Amino acid sequence: MGGVTISELAERVVHRLNQLLTERAVPMPGVVKTLEFFKQRNIPMVVASSSNLSIIENAVNGLGIAHYFQSLHSAQFEEYGKPHPAVFLKAAASLSIAPVNCLVFEDSLFGLLAAKSAKMKAISVPSHLDINNPKFSIADAILPSLEEWSEEVFNLVDKG
Repeated sequence: MGGVTISELAERVVHRLNQLLTERAVPMPGVVKTLEFFKQRNIPMVVASSSNLSIIENAVNGLGIAHYFQSLHSAQFEEYGKPHPAVFLKAAASLSIAPVNCLVFEDSLFGLLAAKSAKMKAISVPSHLDINNPKFSIADAILPSLEEWSEEVFNLVDKG
Protein backbone atom coordinates (compact mmCIF):
# COMPACT_ATOMS: atom_id res chain seq x y z
CA MET A 1 0.00 0.00 0.00
CA GLY A 2 1.57 3.18 -1.17
CA GLY A 3 0.87 6.68 0.03
CA VAL A 4 -1.13 9.29 -1.75
CA THR A 5 0.80 11.33 -4.30
CA ILE A 6 0.77 15.11 -4.22
CA SER A 7 -1.15 15.10 -7.49
CA GLU A 8 -3.81 12.75 -6.06
CA LEU A 9 -4.09 14.86 -2.92
CA ALA A 10 -4.47 18.05 -4.98
CA GLU A 11 -7.18 16.35 -7.05
CA ARG A 12 -9.05 15.33 -3.88
CA VAL A 13 -8.84 18.86 -2.48
CA VAL A 14 -10.15 20.38 -5.72
CA HIS A 15 -12.94 17.79 -5.86
CA ARG A 16 -14.02 18.50 -2.26
CA LEU A 17 -13.82 22.26 -2.75
CA ASN A 18 -15.99 21.93 -5.86
CA GLN A 19 -18.53 19.92 -3.86
CA LEU A 20 -18.66 22.58 -1.16
CA LEU A 21 -19.01 25.37 -3.72
CA THR A 22 -21.90 23.58 -5.38
CA GLU A 23 -23.65 22.78 -2.08
CA ARG A 24 -22.96 25.77 0.15
CA ALA A 25 -21.70 28.78 -1.78
CA VAL A 26 -23.20 32.13 -0.73
CA PRO A 27 -22.13 35.44 -2.30
CA MET A 28 -20.21 37.79 -0.06
CA PRO A 29 -22.12 40.93 0.93
CA GLY A 30 -22.16 43.44 -1.94
CA VAL A 31 -21.19 41.02 -4.71
CA VAL A 32 -24.53 40.96 -6.53
CA LYS A 33 -25.00 44.72 -6.09
CA THR A 34 -21.56 45.34 -7.61
CA LEU A 35 -22.16 42.96 -10.52
CA GLU A 36 -25.52 44.61 -11.19
CA PHE A 37 -23.80 48.02 -11.21
CA PHE A 38 -21.63 46.95 -14.16
CA LYS A 39 -24.35 44.96 -15.92
CA GLN A 40 -26.72 47.95 -15.90
CA ARG A 41 -24.00 50.00 -17.60
CA ASN A 42 -23.28 47.28 -20.19
CA ILE A 43 -19.70 46.97 -18.97
CA PRO A 44 -18.41 43.48 -19.82
CA MET A 45 -16.98 41.38 -17.01
CA VAL A 46 -14.66 38.40 -16.80
CA VAL A 47 -13.20 36.37 -13.97
CA ALA A 48 -9.39 36.14 -13.93
CA SER A 49 -8.24 33.97 -11.07
CA SER A 50 -5.31 31.92 -9.85
CA SER A 51 -7.75 29.16 -8.96
CA ASN A 52 -8.21 25.99 -10.97
CA LEU A 53 -10.77 26.52 -13.76
CA SER A 54 -13.12 23.89 -12.34
CA ILE A 55 -13.15 25.79 -9.03
CA ILE A 56 -13.90 29.06 -10.82
CA GLU A 57 -16.74 27.43 -12.78
CA ASN A 58 -18.23 25.83 -9.68
CA ALA A 59 -17.91 29.07 -7.72
CA VAL A 60 -19.75 31.26 -10.24
CA ASN A 61 -22.36 28.56 -10.85
CA GLY A 62 -22.79 27.78 -7.14
CA LEU A 63 -23.15 31.48 -6.37
CA GLY A 64 -25.66 31.93 -9.19
CA ILE A 65 -23.58 34.67 -10.82
CA ALA A 66 -22.21 32.95 -13.94
CA HIS A 67 -24.55 34.92 -16.22
CA TYR A 68 -22.74 38.17 -15.38
CA PHE A 69 -19.46 37.07 -16.97
CA GLN A 70 -18.44 36.94 -20.62
CA SER A 71 -15.63 34.49 -19.86
CA LEU A 72 -13.60 32.82 -17.14
CA HIS A 73 -9.80 32.72 -17.06
CA SER A 74 -7.54 30.61 -14.88
CA ALA A 75 -3.84 31.18 -14.32
CA GLN A 76 -3.52 27.39 -14.37
CA PHE A 77 -3.22 27.76 -18.15
CA GLU A 78 -0.56 30.48 -17.97
CA GLU A 79 3.16 29.93 -17.77
CA TYR A 80 3.25 32.09 -14.64
CA GLY A 81 0.66 32.73 -11.98
CA LYS A 82 0.00 35.92 -10.08
CA PRO A 83 1.77 38.25 -9.35
CA HIS A 84 2.58 37.88 -13.06
CA PRO A 85 -0.09 39.79 -15.04
CA ALA A 86 -0.65 37.11 -17.73
CA VAL A 87 -4.11 35.99 -16.57
CA PHE A 88 -5.34 39.60 -16.46
CA LEU A 89 -3.84 40.41 -19.86
CA LYS A 90 -5.52 37.36 -21.40
CA ALA A 91 -8.84 38.35 -19.81
CA ALA A 92 -8.58 41.86 -21.29
CA ALA A 93 -7.65 40.42 -24.70
CA SER A 94 -10.70 38.14 -24.60
CA LEU A 95 -12.85 41.28 -24.49
CA SER A 96 -10.66 43.18 -26.99
CA ILE A 97 -10.18 45.87 -24.32
CA ALA A 98 -6.86 47.58 -23.65
CA PRO A 99 -5.55 46.77 -20.15
CA VAL A 100 -5.49 50.48 -19.22
CA ASN A 101 -9.27 50.49 -19.69
CA CYS A 102 -9.83 47.61 -17.26
CA LEU A 103 -10.79 47.66 -13.60
CA VAL A 104 -9.83 44.75 -11.36
CA PHE A 105 -11.33 43.83 -7.99
CA GLU A 106 -8.75 42.00 -5.89
CA ASP A 107 -8.57 40.60 -2.40
CA SER A 108 -4.95 39.43 -2.47
CA LEU A 109 -1.68 41.30 -2.61
CA PHE A 110 -0.35 39.06 -5.42
CA GLY A 111 -3.49 39.75 -7.43
CA LEU A 112 -3.19 43.48 -6.80
CA LEU A 113 0.44 43.40 -7.95
CA ALA A 114 -0.60 41.49 -11.08
CA ALA A 115 -3.33 44.01 -11.90
CA LYS A 116 -1.04 47.00 -11.44
CA SER A 117 1.71 45.25 -13.49
CA ALA A 118 -0.85 44.87 -16.28
CA LYS A 119 -1.42 48.66 -16.10
CA MET A 120 -5.00 48.13 -14.95
CA LYS A 121 -6.90 50.11 -12.35
CA ALA A 122 -7.50 48.09 -9.22
CA ILE A 123 -9.90 48.11 -6.31
CA SER A 124 -8.57 46.21 -3.33
CA VAL A 125 -11.05 44.43 -1.09
CA PRO A 126 -8.65 42.79 1.37
CA SER A 127 -9.61 40.55 4.25
CA HIS A 128 -10.32 42.28 7.54
CA LEU A 129 -6.85 41.14 8.68
CA ASP A 130 -5.18 43.03 5.80
CA ILE A 131 -7.38 46.13 5.59
CA ASN A 132 -4.69 48.32 7.22
CA ASN A 133 -1.72 46.67 5.48
CA PRO A 134 0.20 49.52 3.79
CA LYS A 135 1.15 47.20 0.92
CA PHE A 136 -2.39 47.53 -0.41
CA SER A 137 -1.90 51.28 -0.84
CA ILE A 138 -0.91 50.73 -4.49
CA ALA A 139 -4.62 50.10 -5.21
CA ASP A 140 -6.65 52.88 -6.80
CA ALA A 141 -9.14 52.42 -3.96
CA ILE A 142 -9.44 50.16 -0.93
CA LEU A 143 -12.84 48.96 0.23
CA PRO A 144 -13.46 47.08 3.48
CA SER A 145 -16.33 45.27 1.71
CA LEU A 146 -18.05 45.25 -1.67
CA GLU A 147 -21.01 46.72 0.18
CA GLU A 148 -19.03 49.98 0.00
CA TRP A 149 -18.98 49.94 -3.84
CA SER A 150 -20.79 52.96 -5.27
CA GLU A 151 -21.11 55.31 -8.20
CA GLU A 152 -18.86 57.74 -6.31
CA VAL A 153 -16.06 55.18 -5.97
CA PHE A 154 -16.44 54.27 -9.65
CA ASN A 155 -16.18 57.91 -10.71
CA LEU A 156 -13.18 58.46 -8.45
CA VAL A 157 -11.31 55.46 -9.86
CA ASP A 158 -12.41 56.13 -13.44
CA LYS A 159 -10.97 59.66 -13.34
CA GLY A 160 -7.84 58.64 -11.44
